[in-house]
Amino acid sequence: AVFVGMRALTLYEDAPRIKKTGVAILGITGFQFLLGFAALAAVGVEPSPGEPTSSDLWMTTLHQAVGAVLVAHAVMLYAWTRRAIEPAGDR
Repeated sequence: AVFVGMRALTLYEDAPRIKKTGVAILGITGFQFLLGFAALAAVGVEPSPGEPTSSDLWMTTLHQAVGAVLVAHAVMLYAWTRRAIEPAGDR
């Protein structure tokens, strides 16, 4: 995701939607890493007996939701990039 975001920033400087989506992907990816580490710290590596705590549920659910937002931004970037590139036969 970092590579894709950086590529969108550097290759499509004249396309503001693609550039903004690249910046968003970079930010969301960083946030996703932080949430992943926080979810790992909250839940732990070893399964614990009993019911999960409220913070465990919130952290893991937020991590999943941000992952879905990251996938949605990747699909948007793909669609806008495909639209911005002219087909080889039209040159």
